[in-house]
Amino acid sequence: FLYFIAMTTHVALRVHVFGLVLCVVSAAYVQTDHHGAAPQGHWAHFDEEAHLGVTSRLSSEDDSRILVAANVSLPLFGWKSTPLFVDSNGFLSPVAYSKCRTYCNYRPSGDEEGWPIVALYHTDLNPAASLNAQVLIRTGSDGSALVEFRGVPLYGRSTNTGTLTAQTLLLPNGTIVMRYKSVIPGVNATTGIFGTGALFSDFVLSQA
Repeated sequence: FLYFIAMTTHVALRVHVFGLVLCVVSAAYVQTDHHGAAPQGHWAHFDEEAHLGVTSRLSSEDDSRILVAANVSLPLFGWKSTPLFVDSNGFLSPVAYSKCRTYCNYRPSGDEEGWPIVALYHTDLNPAASLNAQVLIRTGSDGSALVEFRGVPLYGRSTNTGTLTAQTLLLPNGTIVMRYKSVIPGVNATTGIFGTGALFSDFVLSQA
């Protein structure tokens, strides 16, 4: 499996990866990934029962312009308490609506109006293409939230060519954990934490 964890405090990011800790306190973000096994009970394991405690979910509409609240607030870049909303194209945003009428790829540049995003697997996903596709949100009593994309295909592709099953755990102290059970073969998707200008992290996740 593949996972990474990011712990953000304003302009500092600490990345923990099974035995490896990277810390950067500057106007840049660093992240990494790890392939391989982790001990039983390790936080990196995909939560197979997360969908059983779902408190809300996205509609199956493709490219919906209305985002759904993740019901969590956490420090992100210069914001001390940022609410996040879930977009069906694989990311979370601090605003409750999409800036695009159809799919568009957000980039960390001056025209993004200063919006940070948490990109779990940002690409042109289409939950409407499969009856089994779901985007689920589980809110915890500790102020955390877990967002799961479950069996979601790419736009224009059959589920036979692969689907996304991945989840991100968001903690109120600013910790963000991303876990991937399956990604779509042959597709590049952007993952990471985007800020503004020079303050961003951008990582392309691809599975051959």
